Amino acid sequence: MRFGNSISLPLTFANLAAGSGGAQLFTANGNHIAPRTGNYLCIGVGGGSGGEGGAGCPAVANWIGLPGCGGVAAQLTVSIVALNANDNNAVTIGLGGNGGAGGVGAAASGAGAAGGATTMGAVFSALGGTVGNSQLPLGSLATAPNRPFNGSHGHGYRGGRGGVGGIDANGSAGAVASGFGAGGGGGGGTITTVAAAINGGAGGNGSNGYLIVIPI
Repeated sequence: MRFGNSISLPLTFANLAAGSGGAQLFTANGNHIAPRTGNYLCIGVGGGSGGEGGAGCPAVANWIGLPGCGGVAAQLTVSIVALNANDNNAVTIGLGGNGGAGGVGAAASGAGAAGGATTMGAVFSALGGTVGNSQLPLGSLATAPNRPFNGSHGHGYRGGRGGVGGIDANGSAGAVASGFGAGGGGGGGTITTVAAAINGGAGGNGSNGYLIVIPI
């Protein structure tokens, strides 16, 4: 592909933020005003979804509370859009979804919230990560489990790490995603060896998306 303007290579986020070759980088809501009539390469990612909360356990020995699954990475969309000079399109950057709450005792945990879509007017869209599920205590076993049930890591580049499961202690929270459009970490699950109620860890938040628009 040949670019119609001079763009500094390698094409880093710093160069995009500086407007190299007429390129524009959006990490927050704004407006794209086309500098000329022609085609534009649009690369965008929606917001990642939040991680699920881990389940807790009631005050019953030898129970398991399931860990939370990591949040889902957002859609990456690459498309070529034809625009006229001075076309003004509103840009909305998809926000990362919130992580689900950890389950309290025998109550269900919270599902991770879906991420938002990244859009540019009606000409471009990248969907956010999809919503997760709630988790519940799994039930009792004949003998006490001997290992923690950790939450799974969030999907996507630099998704949040899963929380550590608790044995006769509350599960820890999943980490917030740090890469664009990545899912948050799932909350840690729980295990009881004694009859004491414990809580699951909360899910981590997903991360926001971005949009790059390059004249070509």
